[in-house]
Amino acid sequence: MKKYQLMFFLIFSPLTLFSCAKPSIDTPESPFEDPYVRIGMRGEFDITDSMPQKDYNEIKKYVNDEESKDIDVARYKRQEESRDLKYAYFGQESSTISQCSMVSIDENGYRYNNNVSISDTITNQQIQSANSGIIKTASSLTDYTFDDSYPHKSNETSTYSQRRKRKNNDEPETVTSLTTGKEYDLEDEEKVDSIFGQSPYVSRIKSHFLPSMVRDVPYEFKLLADDNKAIYGMSNGKYLIREGYSIFPDFKTTMGRSYKAEDNFFYEGLLEKYEKDDEDVYRFTNFRFYHELLILSKAFDGTGVPILYLDKPVLIEYSEIKYEISYEKLGNYSGEIPKVTPSFDK
Repeated sequence: MKKYQLMFFLIFSPLTLFSCAKPSIDTPESPFEDPYVRIGMRGEFDITDSMPQKDYNEIKKYVNDEESKDIDVARYKRQEESRDLKYAYFGQESSTISQCSMVSIDENGYRYNNNVSISDTITNQQIQSANSGIIKTASSLTDYTFDDSYPHKSNETSTYSQRRKRKNNDEPETVTSLTTGKEYDLEDEEKVDSIFGQSPYVSRIKSHFLPSMVRDVPYEFKLLADDNKAIYGMSNGKYLIREGYSIFPDFKTTMGRSYKAEDNFFYEGLLEKYEKDDEDVYRFTNFRFYHELLILSKAFDGTGVPILYLDKPVLIEYSEIKYEISYEKLGNYSGEIPKVTPSFDK
């Protein structure tokens, strides 16, 4: 098994974490029209004060608790950007890396007091294949979940409906009904939250801390471990946690060429404290996870052959996921919920 190397950071330094954008790293020229500039392994928030040890212990326990849920989410935003530039770098190895790709995903969700929940997802993708140039695809999807009594003020109803509005590329926008009149118990708070809530975003954030595999090599953050030299502290009244991590499995192509490589991982999160059932608890308000793959050497194809390292590592793949979450209530929804266009058999 490959030896792990942890990136050690000074806890209360000016947070001058290294950045992937530094000039000592090369990036293959992207074939896409791409305005997105990665943030990389660089913090976006500053420490303004130290974190109390008691709060540190409680936050560590909260993040490690896979069962915890933040059911009071009122709105969220999730942005995902991924870029794969292997073909632009490896060039002739088209049977191994046949395309470059870029994916941008924007998700937004809103939960209103009058049992209306709306989420929308916009996806844009570009793929450059070896044989067909650049193919662009775009789609949008909006889900409306609402109480059937909406917009009436009746407490007798116990059913909800869903509408789904979708659009792919230049196709006409369509609206479909997923469920109509499905029952739920107004007195069952957990059931209502599961219908109109946004709790899945907590588990999605915490999934970035779980053990995973990169090219058959396991990796895992030593979450706020004492020997990890993680950066943590207060940032303008919120709790900041930040860690970086590296592993060094070789990158191998299906044509038999091997390269020395480096996988870097980084996260930064902001949490806030709030009171629930007379107890202080914590929840995420911001989170960002970043991964990149760097090629460190020229290809080495046999044993006993000296490995030639590059003067500058080459960034051939990266992905970045950002979450922004708010728990402030939005009031009542007053907009229109789209009607389903009736279809008639010919």
